[in-house]
Amino acid sequence: MSELGPGSVPVSLRPWPTEDPGSEDLQLQLERLYEQRGHFRHITEEGLQEEINNAEDGPADVMEGIEESEAPATTGEKERRAEIYAAKAQMQQLIGIAHNEAMVALDFISLLVSKDSPNTADITMSPSLKQSVPKGSLGFDKWPISEPEELEKRKQDLVAKGWRMKGLESAADSVLKAATRLENEVRKETQYWEQVLSIAKKGWSVRRIPREKHTLGVQFGFSEASDYFKGRGFAPLRMNDDGSIILDAELTQRPKAVRVRIMQDGKITGTSKLPSPDDTLQPSIEDLIRRARDSLFEEELYHEISLETRILLSYDVKLRDSIIHLPAPTSDGLSEVPRTVLIDIVPLDEVLPETNDHSSDMIAQNTAEALRVLLSYAHRQRLHRRSQMPPPLSERKRQTPPPPILRPLLNYFQNSKAINSIRDYFGRTRKTLSSAGLDVTFKLNFDPKLSNILESMGEPAKENTSLLDKLVSTLINPSKTTAALCLPSTVINPALQEEVVVEIWTHVTQQAFGTEYTLTLPSSSANILFSATDSKRNFSFTSLPELTSYIDLLLSLDLSHSLIAREHKGWLPSDRTPEVSKAMTHQKRQEQKQLGVKLENGTLMLHWRWAERLKRAEEYIWDGRGGKMGFRQVVEKYVGSS
Repeated sequence: MSELGPGSVPVSLRPWPTEDPGSEDLQLQLERLYEQRGHFRHITEEGLQEEINNAEDGPADVMEGIEESEAPATTGEKERRAEIYAAKAQMQQLIGIAHNEAMVALDFISLLVSKDSPNTADITMSPSLKQSVPKGSLGFDKWPISEPEELEKRKQDLVAKGWRMKGLESAADSVLKAATRLENEVRKETQYWEQVLSIAKKGWSVRRIPREKHTLGVQFGFSEASDYFKGRGFAPLRMNDDGSIILDAELTQRPKAVRVRIMQDGKITGTSKLPSPDDTLQPSIEDLIRRARDSLFEEELYHEISLETRILLSYDVKLRDSIIHLPAPTSDGLSEVPRTVLIDIVPLDEVLPETNDHSSDMIAQNTAEALRVLLSYAHRQRLHRRSQMPPPLSERKRQTPPPPILRPLLNYFQNSKAINSIRDYFGRTRKTLSSAGLDVTFKLNFDPKLSNILESMGEPAKENTSLLDKLVSTLINPSKTTAALCLPSTVINPALQEEVVVEIWTHVTQQAFGTEYTLTLPSSSANILFSATDSKRNFSFTSLPELTSYIDLLLSLDLSHSLIAREHKGWLPSDRTPEVSKAMTHQKRQEQKQLGVKLENGTLMLHWRWAERLKRAEEYIWDGRGGKMGFRQVVEKYVGSS
């Protein structure tokens, strides 16, 4: 190929124009020269001149055909002076560095020479070197380079080959370890996300932890729980070394449950059923989450009723040794039988003592279920209040009372005791009257919403009303129970029958507590007790003994004023007293003969006496046992006796 002359075609591949090399820092230029050409001792004037001559004889300028850029505009005088001063300072700094390195090299050579020629070295040594290092402390020896033997060379080759093989083996092991570690990580991630997916498919809420974006957590608590238990209802799901999920302590702690017991006369007569503990050695993650949810719900239930106990102290609700004592009296006839509901929380894995008496197990179990239903209802009420328009802001902090859980149970037990008492009283009274030959009827009608609770729950729910609301409303709202007893004097004629009606209301509120009895008088009894113009026929009682005493008086008045006076002519009733009298000849003189009726505590007594004598002449008693004369037979006997 011929050389390219000035008129030849320019080379198409040319280097990109660079900046002026003179604009670079001097230190960078020196470093580049050292890398390109080696040490400065190899650079000579003759060599540089030869390179210049070769460049002049070489090809034309490779930049031919490219328009040269215009020369940069001259800077101002001040900028130029500043550049000169900066270059001067940099040059002085580099000269100082070079001078220092040269002096250090001179001291090194002088110290090396001082061992063989101390006087000569003393001339070139610096004063600082003379003071710090003694002369002749540094020397050198020249050894001839010997060629290694063939055996030694083979050994070195074997050693080098061994090291290379060891390095390759180590690299292979590292790759295998990395692959194994990657496989383990993939397996762990797969197992972890499979468990997370299984949790999410079961309906549990899985979300990220706010402060740990790379950690997931499961929400197993209730969103409308109190603040303390709402925070405990969320637990992180961390990865274990084998890829399984490490559960938080909230999920692995000992599960607990609320226990309800019935104590009567100092003895436990019933206990609610506790969930059976899971004896599985390795339960699934879903089972552990479900167990934690149930345990947290039970703890919240016990916490809420413990707080409610403080505001129910006036109702004889007490907290002793972590056991809540809830009075639940029952009736035995007219007497009240003390009964207490004991509520506590126990671990499921604890061995509890067994009881021999299980007569009240159903009451204990129903009470425990009612407590749980009422807490769920409280959660719904909190959600409803939170969805409503918030109240106006106020400087006074609003007190949030604990949800009513024990109060409805107090209402239920008090109402049950009142109903049982009325039923026992009317039943005993009916039995007594029946033993006297007076067959009266007794009816007990419960509130329709209680009687038809199953039918009402089966009906389609109204808007914003659920089955839970219907069920709980029967416990929270006061219920009315009606008891009616037919008057003995009206039994003969069913068309004219009259009844003594008692309505029972039980209130357990902050304003009122207790049972209210409303007595409705029949017309005949009202005419006996009051004037014809008095239309008041309803009376309210808060005490059962007062009510039963008043009903006994009404029945006694009915027997004397309506039955005896109507069936026997000439017998006149006394004013508001269960007695009738008639003027008769006794011992050759006129005297008033009196017949009296007294019904009290399930015992009916009929007696007669002369008005002037306080002592009764004769009496007859019915107490509910048969085999005796009837009431009308005894009246016939007393009316005709003298």
